[in-house]
Amino acid sequence: MYELKISFFGPFTLSFGESVLREDSLRSHKQWRLIKYLLLNRDRAVERRELIDATFGYGAYFGESEKALNALNAILHRARGTLEKAGIPVHIKHLSGKYFAELPDGAEIDRDCFEQLVSAVFSGGDVRSIKEKALKASEIYRGFFLDGNYFDEKNKLSGEKYHSDYKRVMSVLFGALRREESFSLLAKISRRAIEIDPMCQDFYVEYIGALLSAGDIIGAKKEYLAASEFFESKTSVIISGEFRELGKKLDTKNETAVLLPKEYADREQAVSDAVSKVLDGAKVRISLI
Repeated sequence: MYELKISFFGPFTLSFGESVLREDSLRSHKQWRLIKYLLLNRDRAVERRELIDATFGYGAYFGESEKALNALNAILHRARGTLEKAGIPVHIKHLSGKYFAELPDGAEIDRDCFEQLVSAVFSGGDVRSIKEKALKASEIYRGFFLDGNYFDEKNKLSGEKYHSDYKRVMSVLFGALRREESFSLLAKISRRAIEIDPMCQDFYVEYIGALLSAGDIIGAKKEYLAASEFFESKTSVIISGEFRELGKKLDTKNETAVLLPKEYADREQAVSDAVSKVLDGAKVRISLI
């Protein structure tokens, strides 16, 4: 049986089985704002005036209240039709001048799941359990809360807290993967973290360090140079001491990677050919492809 899934992290998305509704799938941005606001406040009924401000912008109700109410009714009608047509079981109800979103039992809301997992990670327990919960939390956090588009200061503060929690969870997860020497997985997860927050240098340090620990020195140097160029030329972010120390560590590495085909059966000849290609006594790492 399908379950309704609501994603507040990254692009706001509603899905039910194969039915998916995203902001870019709606021609009316106002419909999306209305639906999003009611779902954010699904634990209470929202007054007309508040919903008008959330849908059309703060202050929209004042001065032309009758016009604003008519506009709200029109958007409500379209939003209900959009949800029904998309097959999304979210019902917008009206009671005594207030509105609320009615959800089916078992609806999965990523914000709620994330909060529970974060709490579990920092409540203690065995190492394996903490790592598994941290990994699940990292998968749920697909991007900034509401994609960084906040309705008000309260949501902005919530978004900042969630992102801070995400970085704390990632720190725990990174530490666990380093202890296990799971460098390939560490590189994959830290790479995804960079895609979510390209301004966090700690993620780059983990990613490049994982490549280095996995023996991919050339890849680590390439990523370090690209990250350095990004921070020094395209942002005003000060390079951290930890990031610079990683650069010094990479400078001490002198290795040339030579890729050889699997068909290269004569291993001794392969080594001889590889060494002949190396200059200045550099170390050689031979990888069969």
